[in-house]
Amino acid sequence: MSSPTTQIKAPDAIVLEGVRVHNLKSIDVCIPLHRLTVVTGVSGSGKSSLAFDTLYAEGQRRYIESFSPYSRQFLERLDKPDADRIDSLPPAVALRQNSVAPGKRSTVATATELHDYLRLLFAKVGRIVDPETGHEIRRESPQSVAKRIATYPDGLKLLIAFPAAVFSHAEHRERASAADRLIDSLLERGYSRAIVEGRLVNLARDERPKQFDAGALVVVDRIVTGRTASGRLLETLETAFGAGEGHCVMLVEGEFDGTALMLDSARWTRNDYRRRLIAGGSGEEYADPTPALFSFHSPIGACPTCRGFGSVPVMSWEKVVPDHSKTLAEGAIAPWTTPAYRHEWQELLDLADEYQIPTDIPFSELQPQHLAIIHDGVKRRRFGGLKGFFKWLERKRYKIGIAALLARLRTYETCPDCGGARLNRTALAVQVAGKTISEVNAQTVSESREFFRGLNHEGFADGAVSRAILPEINNRLETLDRLGLGYLGLNRSIDSLSGGESRRVALTAAIGANLVNMLYVLDEPSAGLHPRDRNKVIETLIELRNAPNTLVVVEHDLAFVEAADEVLDLGPGAGRDGGRVLYSGPPSGLRDVPNSATSAWLRRVLKNAAASESDLKPVQRTATPKAARGFARLVLAQCNRHNLKCLTVEFPLNRLCVVSGVSGSGKSTLVTETLHPAVCRALRKACDLEDADRDAAVTGAESLDEVVLIDQSPIGRTPRSNPATYLGVFDFIRQAFAAQPEAKLRNFTPGTFSFNTDRGGRCPHCKGAGVVTIEMQFLPDIEVICPECHGARFRKDVLDIKLRGRSVADVLNMTAAEAFAFFRGHPKIQRRLATLKEVGLDYLPLGQTATTLSGGESQRLKIASFLTGGTGKRTLFLFDEPTAGLHAADVATLLDCLRRLIGVGHSVVVVEHRLDVLRAADWLIDMGPEAGEQGGRIVATGPPEALEAIPESVTGQFLKRDRFTTVPLSI
Repeated sequence: MSSPTTQIKAPDAIVLEGVRVHNLKSIDVCIPLHRLTVVTGVSGSGKSSLAFDTLYAEGQRRYIESFSPYSRQFLERLDKPDADRIDSLPPAVALRQNSVAPGKRSTVATATELHDYLRLLFAKVGRIVDPETGHEIRRESPQSVAKRIATYPDGLKLLIAFPAAVFSHAEHRERASAADRLIDSLLERGYSRAIVEGRLVNLARDERPKQFDAGALVVVDRIVTGRTASGRLLETLETAFGAGEGHCVMLVEGEFDGTALMLDSARWTRNDYRRRLIAGGSGEEYADPTPALFSFHSPIGACPTCRGFGSVPVMSWEKVVPDHSKTLAEGAIAPWTTPAYRHEWQELLDLADEYQIPTDIPFSELQPQHLAIIHDGVKRRRFGGLKGFFKWLERKRYKIGIAALLARLRTYETCPDCGGARLNRTALAVQVAGKTISEVNAQTVSESREFFRGLNHEGFADGAVSRAILPEINNRLETLDRLGLGYLGLNRSIDSLSGGESRRVALTAAIGANLVNMLYVLDEPSAGLHPRDRNKVIETLIELRNAPNTLVVVEHDLAFVEAADEVLDLGPGAGRDGGRVLYSGPPSGLRDVPNSATSAWLRRVLKNAAASESDLKPVQRTATPKAARGFARLVLAQCNRHNLKCLTVEFPLNRLCVVSGVSGSGKSTLVTETLHPAVCRALRKACDLEDADRDAAVTGAESLDEVVLIDQSPIGRTPRSNPATYLGVFDFIRQAFAAQPEAKLRNFTPGTFSFNTDRGGRCPHCKGAGVVTIEMQFLPDIEVICPECHGARFRKDVLDIKLRGRSVADVLNMTAAEAFAFFRGHPKIQRRLATLKEVGLDYLPLGQTATTLSGGESQRLKIASFLTGGTGKRTLFLFDEPTAGLHAADVATLLDCLRRLIGVGHSVVVVEHRLDVLRAADWLIDMGPEAGEQGGRIVATGPPEALEAIPESVTGQFLKRDRFTTVPLSI
């Protein structure tokens, strides 16, 4: 391999020399500018260390350094990556695996900044529409009304008026007296005509009306179009607006747009004009729309009932009474069985006899009147029931324990006031082209794209504003559609998206910014993508490169490697055995690199492509396809969540069952949002999904004892969470240090070696995190090494305690493989560390913070925890894209772990796109045929070979087409 620094010279490339970040071995690298560079290598080889912890971190540091000295004085100095030289580095943007901020208020529209432009559009060109009458509410003036009159044909009779006072119907004598006084006042001001009860009366000559009702109008002048001077008309209108306190009424003889009425037996049309934004139907006054009005993050626009969430918490009978077969005497009401609230249960039992509430029958057999007393309470007995109990909990929710209890006992229902729109009535009264912002957000990307295509700038009051906003909206919608996300609703919660969908949403946000000459660092954009969707993402990356920008992509997928301009292969192994540059150059040269797992994999692919079907190595499975049908199974029925079309699905147990299908076909919805909560209910287990599909029913759960969902979420969200604490091995390590003679002399206990409590020996400055967080205000918060303990986490006196010459901080810096060798003679420690090797994570340092683990590493760590602490329970394991972040060389290790779980009596259901994993499955459930509303159906089921014969199965056709390029994995 030629030296990378001799191939391309600055300023044509980013030049890095002597990079020693994490496990990188003082490497020299040149990354060409305005090119797509793919960084590949086995998991843990140093790809993220180079791409994110070096390139992106230095780009961010230099950006901060560009601030003025005044601004920098409020920010701590960022540490420079450990490198001898980094030149020609553009400003950097990172798209990590979890780049899209999660949260109940985060949606597809907010994550792509579409909602920001929608808010601006509705604020600038939106029309306020009266919810009761459907008429537009606008500010009027004498000039605007005069312009409207100028469009009328000549010879029309008009009456310009203003509303008279409105009186109550009570006490007739006072009302008549008030009417007389008002008429006298009007006559004194020169107003002699009025419209009362459909008649035009002369207040001076005719008999005085006994009352002015709500429709009484005072006439200022009579106008005939084309004959009345414009000066007189304008003066009349100004008088009407002034006397009517900003409210002018115009009546036109004949039938026109407006409110029809009869006046002296003739047909007239009434139109009201106001200086203020007041609804004619309700009299409600509106303020001028601002962008904040359309934000459900802002108190100005958020629905006051649900506070912008679109749903409200309510008590869940299923969570309060998880087992309906229990009686009240047996403690059917779960929260009242705890010591803290047992008195509530006792109060209920005390009044049960008086109110004839049976306490010895199953809760499910109680009558409605019994449930009403349990829920509403008995005021006379000062028993608040569950309703009063929850009100008390709400008042005390500032306490952490009570807040956690509330979260466990509640579910969420659509807000009764906004109907899930998240916004208040004022915001929902504003329309653009006949739609509110909530109705636009309720559309899919494809529907919104068609809607905005049909808009033209001339139809808006401010065409210049719309010309600036509409292209930004259309560009983002077009990008989402091109990336295969046209089926997503703009109001779809980010939390409900699959990993592949959320990555493409983040990519859309990056492209929508229209930045050029930037460095984009992307983490595995292929994760979660069906093979059919890969080319869409590759084309988008090429478009981003051509802007022009420089792209550095951490990726394993062969299609992305082949599409790259340059490939950088790191290895040869993981952790301490990685961190070296094995190859740097065009993709064509990657196949002949010695000691490279990527090169070996590529050679196997090419060899298989040239082989005949008889030459292929058969894939090892748990059972033959026919035998799979003879085993126990779960049957899931009535699956209707999101785009699922009332499905009934069978999942074989004690087998490797893989759910496949194009992106957006409903795989994650079926497994994580339907199957998981349904099995939880059947096993009477708690489920974290608050709005799970409660219609779905499962049979066959009696063959299971437990269900576990293992997704790509981090194992912890703080720097204190790490592999050692997650696996429980750190407890035994702390005991080993506390047993040292020096520790005993100082009265140190295992708790002294904990960095999670103040009573321990953790560093007081960083609270045992090893890093301190700097709030950047207008940028994401950043973490820097603690200046007191220098990342060691502990006080100096704790670090003085040595075990075989190593401190507790030294042990946390060891990889799992090094720690396994170090703790010889400690079987409890070695047994737990051995599982990390089994799942291919023995390169991980024991103290590596959970927030820096990839999604794939987090998943395998969760598997290791179950391999470590086997309970003997028959468990259903559900995996969502477990190969994310894995090199092909690591996928076989993962599959071996799944086989081990199956071998000890467990069942495994996997959501996956990778063809080599699909080919290794015992049973496939293929969903589709397309995404969104065109998906949500079962296209095919059976062993992989069976899917190849089904033309409607996109997955089956890819398995058939790539049969000779899919590498059989050794299992």
